[in-house]
Formats: sequence, structure tokens, C-alpha cells
Amino acid sequence: MSINQMIIANAANGAISIIRLSGSGVIELLKDCIYINDKKCLFHDRELKERHYSLSDYAFLQKGMLQKSRFKGGEVEDSVMVVYFEAPKSYTGEDMVEIHAHGGSGITSLIIKYFIEKGVRLAENGEFTKRAFLNGKLDLSEAEGVLALINSGTQVQVQNAYKLHSGVLKDKIDKVLIELKEIIAKMSAAIDYPEEGVEEDTITEVEKKLKNILDEINKLKDSFSEGDIIKNGVDVVLTGDVNVGKSLILNALVGNDSAIVTDIAGTTRDIIKDSYQYKGYKFNIFDTAGIRESEDIVEKIGIEKAKNIIEQADIVLNVIDITAKNKQPKTNSQNTILVENKMDLVNDSTDDHQPATNHHIKISALKNINIDALKEKIYNKSINFTHNDIVLTEKRHYDCVFRCNEALKNAIKNIKTNSTDLVYSDLMVSYQSIAEITGIIVTDEIIDEVFSKFCVGK
Repeated sequence: MSINQMIIANAANGAISIIRLSGSGVIELLKDCIYINDKKCLFHDRELKERHYSLSDYAFLQKGMLQKSRFKGGEVEDSVMVVYFEAPKSYTGEDMVEIHAHGGSGITSLIIKYFIEKGVRLAENGEFTKRAFLNGKLDLSEAEGVLALINSGTQVQVQNAYKLHSGVLKDKIDKVLIELKEIIAKMSAAIDYPEEGVEEDTITEVEKKLKNILDEINKLKDSFSEGDIIKNGVDVVLTGDVNVGKSLILNALVGNDSAIVTDIAGTTRDIIKDSYQYKGYKFNIFDTAGIRESEDIVEKIGIEKAKNIIEQADIVLNVIDITAKNKQPKTNSQNTILVENKMDLVNDSTDDHQPATNHHIKISALKNINIDALKEKIYNKSINFTHNDIVLTEKRHYDCVFRCNEALKNAIKNIKTNSTDLVYSDLMVSYQSIAEITGIIVTDEIIDEVFSKFCVGK
């Protein structure tokens, strides 16, 4: 029997622990520890046929009598459910079994101990999904979609991760690869038979096709800026003088008391970060030290940090005290919103400020006035795209697309000078670069790097 592997598919001390085993010989492994109606389940072919029913190509060994299945082995005994996935109709493409036991850490540990003593080894990070990839159950981008789904924390992240996992990106890449293959074949023929040359009509046709492919690659490449926001969120920085209410605004936006609020000027001395979700997107809020001249060495460090993070922000909330005599001027900067705080302390009818614009809003963080309107304004300034298609969220995918883009531009340039050898070389680079996304052409190092990011359970 070859070495199997197993893993707990959920956290210990839950209602249920799922111990998953994959590899040839899993059925033989269960013959000594699974009992049905107090008899050892021998897992004969006849027994399997009598005791399973199909559900999405998966076979469940027990119908309505799951409570009579029992695990008994080593130092543990427990009522369990056993699910058998016959190769190749399983997640990994191999024979696979799941034992659904009670979720106590003691039970789980003892079942694991039993299998280890039988020669089973624990899975490495992402090894189940890695086996699925190696057995052709999914391509490399779809495997990365699994990880993206697991790590998703917002609605938009879930939606885009599911598109990645379900093969939307794969379909796009496959189409490009087919088109590149056809062009590469024509260029290869021209190299093999140089005396015939490349006809002018062929050059025109190839150039047109390459430009169409480049357009598609450019769309993918340009989507990465949106993908970065989907994956990492919008960075919003609060800045302004001391005691204008920046910390109160942060607390109002995120809905809890993340930042300490006092009447003492200069309370915030380091960067405070929290986040909230709005319309399916994540917004990272940074509360910074008040910008002012200070001799306090700690506060000075905080002010320098504030200046640095402001430069990198997607959105800057420039906060002023609406009651102050010397108010800062309004701004028309595309990524800055002037926030006049403490509007609850003034009579609006006597306030000489102009009504709120795309760059300006009046709020009261203390009274929670116009906080939702501020969220909407932040959203409108930062989320200025609509996507009905998949966008790139992975740096690895972007790097592949970027290299393909550069090679295609070189190929188009060289085809005009009839440099057949150079065009062929450029096309091979573009093909190999884009093929790395789905894993058609990929190194062991890239595979290991991708799956090392997975948790042990996947």
C-alpha cells in the first residue's frame, strides 16, 4: 500500500472534525477501524454498491443510518460518518476518504495518532490542492482561486475569487494560447523554409492578430490596479491639526473605539489602523499624529510617519475644526476630501461655508452626523470602476501578463522589419510567460511557492 495522507479539515473543538485521507490504499486502511452495525466494514465491491448513492459524482457509504457507523482503533472509539470519493471523481483525483468525527481535540488527536501509527503521514501545506493540480483536476490559476476564496473577507473578494477558481481566467488564457500557437506555427514554417519567405498578406494578418491579442493582454494588465484594491482594500488616511477629531472620525467609520480620544492635544503619536467594509469593498483607515511643530521627540517621529503614509494613501481625509477661526482652504485634489468636523457645535444657517461637494463634507463624528455620507464620498472617489469580468489580483499573474505584453510589443515591432527569427523568439517568450499562469509551462519552484501559501487543511 502506498503512503496515504490525512488532515483535519476544520479547527479542533468544533462540532465536527473531518479527517481526510487521499491516496491509493485508503479503503484497505479503513477495514480494521470502521464498523457498521457493530461489524467490521470489509468494503467489498458488493457492499459499496449496496450502501452508496450518487451526489455530484461522490459516493456516500451510509444512507440513513449514519449513526450506526463507528470508528474503533487504537485508543479511541467514536460514532462517525465515512464518505468515500472514488478516483478520479474526487478533489485530488485519487481515492479519498473523509471521516467525520466529533470535534473534540482529544478524539481528533487519537484518530490522527492511529493513522500515523499505520504509516500515514500528515499533509503538507496545500498538498491536497497540489495533488489536484498535478492530477489535472484543476489548473494552477484555479488552485490559486481556492486560496483566494479561503482568504476572502469581503463580498467583492469572494466574487472575484470564485471567478478565478471556476476557470474564468483560465478560459481567457487558453484562448490567447491557441491564437499564439497558430501564429508561432506560421513563423516556424517561415524559418524552416526561408527560401519561400513570408508573404505580405501573411505579415498583415499576423500583425493584426498580434494587436488583437495585445489588446486583450493589456486589459488584463490594466485590471491589476483594480485587483489590488479588491485584494488589499482602499487606504484612507486621516490628517490635520491636533484636536480636530481625527480619532473620533476613525472610531465612527469603523464602528468601535479603536483610537483613544481625549481633549489633550497630540494624543495620537503613532499610526493607528483599522478597517470597515462598504458596498463589498474593504477600506483601511489610518489615524495619524496631528501635523504641527513639536519639540516632543516621540510626537515628532509620529508626525514624520504621518507625512510618509499620506504620500502613499489612496484617499486623504483632510480634517479641520469647523469652529476654528483660521480654517484651512478647501482642496480640489483628486484624492483628498476636506472634512469639516464638529458641525454639531455651529448653527448651519450662520455658517458661511459652501455646501458639500465631491471634495468637501461637513460632519460630526461625536454625534455620528453624515458619517454614512462620508463613506459614500470615499467610495465614489476610490471605486471608480465597474467590473463584469475577472480582474487580476495576484502579483504572479500580473508579472506573467507584463512579460507577455512586452514580448508582444517587440514581436509587432519586429514583424514590420520582416525579422522572422526575432518575431519567433518574441512569440515564444509571450507564450511561455502567459502559460505560466495556468501552469501549462511552470517550474517546480513556482508550484512550491504557490502551494506554500495554503493552510495545511487544503
